[in-house]
Amino acid sequence: MLRFLRNRHFLINMVIKLITKIHPVISDNIAKINFLKDSFFLLNLEQVEGDYIEFGVFDGTSLIAAYESNKTSSKKNGLTMNYDGPKRKFFGFDSFEEGFKIFDKSDAHPSWVEGNLSSSYEKTKKRISKYLKDDEFKLVKGFVENTCKNIEPSKYGINKISLALFDMDLGTPTLIGLEFIKNSLVEGSIITFNTYYAYKGSEKKGEFYAFKQFREINKHLIFREYRFWGAGSLSFILIEIKK
Repeated sequence: MLRFLRNRHFLINMVIKLITKIHPVISDNIAKINFLKDSFFLLNLEQVEGDYIEFGVFDGTSLIAAYESNKTSSKKNGLTMNYDGPKRKFFGFDSFEEGFKIFDKSDAHPSWVEGNLSSSYEKTKKRISKYLKDDEFKLVKGFVENTCKNIEPSKYGINKISLALFDMDLGTPTLIGLEFIKNSLVEGSIITFNTYYAYKGSEKKGEFYAFKQFREINKHLIFREYRFWGAGSLSFILIEIKK
């Protein structure tokens, strides 16, 4: 018995070291990929029409993951799918080279400094092009305060939206993005927030507050909590659009 306990502790200690050596950024990305895979499986199973839209593209990792996840579960397979899933396009909005910008002082955060998380538009587009055809995706460069505020999604060729991923961290641009997509949402649409519990879990800042405001403004949109994933991300399903 003593030998068994010693071996057990050795194995547990080894697992602890292996898991904790993986950087949280990597773990969070893995969780996001799994979330996208499961979400597109559900969307295709339920035949929810609409495109994928992402706010905060950075280097294109999650947009590629979304495309690959949808491709895996959108084909007739004789098990769960007796039909092909809806056709989708993939849209990404990001400031790219300009990185973070604080438009409202209420969004101030010690870890998110202006100019951080910048990326190359051309390199990101080239990377995505290795997976998606040119007519399957569109990247929109600029701050959402300029590209989405008081603008209809149809300007970019967006009609219906099945899944929207918000990864801008800040409350102000998140609310603008939510207002931008609201008329393109359908029953069954999934909305997910990458840093929902940021600002020390405050209910008056960040993505939490933006979504709270959005729901108060748009009471005809009824959401149900869907899934928690990653370090502090949460998603919701639009279950009803009241007339």
